[in-house]
Amino acid sequence: MARVSIGHAPNREMYDAVNQAMNDANGGEMPMSPGLIVHTASELDDGRIQIVQVWESGEAEQNFVDNFLMPAFQKVGVPEEAMAAGTPERTETFELMP
Repeated sequence: MARVSIGHAPNREMYDAVNQAMNDANGGEMPMSPGLIVHTASELDDGRIQIVQVWESGEAEQNFVDNFLMPAFQKVGVPEEAMAAGTPERTETFELMP
């Protein structure tokens, strides 16, 4: 069953910095994320970035978080309170259409 994850970054600068850290750690390219079906990022009216991802499984998402996202957060120096505020809402989806 696919998993939907909806989270937030405090602003575009932080979102871009984290992505750049992941790129740098992967030889200049965004790391391939096995199990990622779709990733979207949208800027909200208040300046936050809403991130919506659909994963094949919770395990696939956790692999990405552990091996790519958390090391990038640490490299960029994302404050603990920003990480807690950005904790995604996760739900299992019963239908996924292209």
